[in-house]
Amino acid sequence: MYTARKKIWKNKGVKPSKFEVSVAQALFHVKKGNQELRDDLKDMYINTAM
Repeated sequence: MYTARKKIWKNKGVKPSKFEVSVAQALFHVKKGNQELRDDLKDMYINTAM
């Protein structure tokens, strides 16, 4: 989960919701499993998800 957490940008002291963590985890898995999208997703981060 640590690697997915790096895809979430929050203000200091603000914890991500469980849903934001799950979205970040899915983003991480897509990036890891798809060579074509890897470079495009490298600089994509989540700061909120609802």
